[in-house]
Amino acid sequence: MLNQVFLLIFFVSVVATLYRIQLGFAVILAVRLLVPGIVRVNLGVTNLSLNSCLIAFLFLALLYKSIFTKEHPYQNSNNTVFFKPFFIFLGVLFVLNMFATVNAFSYRLSSFIQMIYTEFFFCFMGWLILEKKSDIYLVFKVLTPAIAIMTVYGTYCYMTHSNPYITLINAIYQPVKDALSFMEEERAGLEGRVQGTMTHPLIWGGICMLLFVCLFQAKDYLNRYHRTVLLSLLFLNVVFSGSRSALLALLTSLIVIAVFGSFKIKRQFLIYSIVGGVAVVFALYQIPALSRYQELFETTIFFWDEDTSSDIRGSSVSMRLEQLEGSFNMIQDGAFFQGLGQGFIKYYSAAFGVHPILKGFESLVFMAVVESGFLGLILWLAFFFMLYKMVIKLRIYKIIKSDLKIVGLKAFIIAYLLFTVFTGIQSTLYLYLVLYVILLKGAAYGVEANDIKHLELTKSK
Repeated sequence: MLNQVFLLIFFVSVVATLYRIQLGFAVILAVRLLVPGIVRVNLGVTNLSLNSCLIAFLFLALLYKSIFTKEHPYQNSNNTVFFKPFFIFLGVLFVLNMFATVNAFSYRLSSFIQMIYTEFFFCFMGWLILEKKSDIYLVFKVLTPAIAIMTVYGTYCYMTHSNPYITLINAIYQPVKDALSFMEEERAGLEGRVQGTMTHPLIWGGICMLLFVCLFQAKDYLNRYHRTVLLSLLFLNVVFSGSRSALLALLTSLIVIAVFGSFKIKRQFLIYSIVGGVAVVFALYQIPALSRYQELFETTIFFWDEDTSSDIRGSSVSMRLEQLEGSFNMIQDGAFFQGLGQGFIKYYSAAFGVHPILKGFESLVFMAVVESGFLGLILWLAFFFMLYKMVIKLRIYKIIKSDLKIVGLKAFIIAYLLFTVFTGIQSTLYLYLVLYVILLKGAAYGVEANDIKHLELTKSK
């Protein structure tokens, strides 16, 4: 029965794409938030990943639009400005991958192509598809009910200590022993860690954090009531995920917005932070029923203090430093600069299980060092810097650099970088890049332009 439901979702997404490609893009994004990546559909040939099928069909629709209609989005001059950082990043990463020392080159190349397809391709198509301000409105219009469904369900999971949806999906598509053991894990006062519509609490925490920071600056596209409700639900689900890195990234984004925002933003933030901060501290330390959440609060705010995280293994500063040393030790024999190759972490986990020191390689730093070496680590950091610089390339930057749209984009980039450094990508890179495109174009369209030909990007001098 569930297989037929997902097959129906596929055909609905196809129809939406054929009707209007921008609608198809929004529907596919919503589907990816509600359906985990392990779900597969039978299209008569073989069982394929639902997400991969949807991305492939969206690409075919975009290709048809570009070739057989008068619209040619790939010819826009702004594409050079946007795609340049991606081509630099992927090009250098490919070269490093060529000279890696572990596994056959065919395996490394396959892993590299798979990364581009699953993490970057959707973002590239989004850049070409979203052509005017009304397209941004459409995306948020479709995303709003999807976010409401996923966050309400996540709250239900925490309240009931169950996850019937993922339980059924795991049983059908990926039978894994103790796949839902997180629901029974107590961490810093939480009675179970929620994974919602995803397969892991860290993925859930990262996704909810990204959506929170995105919606926080999307006041032009949502009414105040809906936005407030969704932000509240997203915040709760970040907490319920038990991911302190996601919660810290979320709080950091708000601080960045307050520090670099306009006087109006600063004033509002000061009022809300004082009222909210006092309310949270009072509730945690004066209401006995909520005192069990004190440790979650303390270990998030004082994340560097090992004394406040005694019961949360794998997150102390000393352990992270030990893991950093361990990651460099793995590449010291002839692979210091280029690493062991794309896909090595997946290969190691499948062949040997959990690493004795690096555990699940849960940091962008460890992943970059091991798979692409010291140069790869520098490359990843440079990639985030180039995306940050893209915001400054907006011609409207000097006019409204303290506006929520601009400051929010900066906060979005910084928050995700912080999350990945502490926790790793955790299957969230695709969403970060897609939301980045939506926010970047929304910032430009929201001020002066309604047409992609006037997108407010300029080449740096």
